[in-house]
Amino acid sequence: MRGEVPEPAQKARMREVQREIRRLCTGTDKQLNKLKKKYADEPRVMATLNEFEPDMENSK
Repeated sequence: MRGEVPEPAQKARMREVQREIRRLCTGTDKQLNKLKKKYADEPRVMATLNEFEPDMENSK
């Protein structure tokens, strides 16, 4: 949903996309931080976790 940008005339679709982004993405930064703390001593897991954007919710 994050990469989807409806045409300006598609107001209903834009509302739907924004609603789903809020529903699905809220809390992801906190979740990622929690996982990084939990798996800090596991390099393979950390390598994967480090591929995610650390401040996803504020990058709009």
